Amino acid sequence: MSEPSGDLQDFQECCAQQRWFCDLGIINLCTAVDNLQWLAERWDLISLHGQDAIQDAMGLAFAIDVDPAMELPPLPDPAVARPQRRRGPAQSTVDAFKYMVSRGDPDALEAWLRDHVDDAPALLENLEAA
Repeated sequence: MSEPSGDLQDFQECCAQQRWFCDLGIINLCTAVDNLQWLAERWDLISLHGQDAIQDAMGLAFAIDVDPAMELPPLPDPAVARPQRRRGPAQSTVDAFKYMVSRGDPDALEAWLRDHVDDAPALLENLEAA
């Protein structure tokens, strides 16, 4: 049996329904957002459209007063590429990296960097620039 799937328009309608449940006090905001995130993952919308598009749909539903019978404004066209935000490592990761460097133990630093593969290029770039 295949899993049901929906598109961004279906997801937007689900966002409005979750808002309605919140407004009635049936669920709280955290539960609604968790439900919607689970649904987006289940429908594979994140890999198709990106987490930002999912966040936009949720934000649109919860930022305005929504009548569940009323149609929501259309979402941005997913075919139009959104610029990717460049995000560096978290400050706590930068601080931990500085600490590891200050220890003067190349083997420990190498092991730590292997555990932070996604952040390593930016961290090493900052180290070289300093």
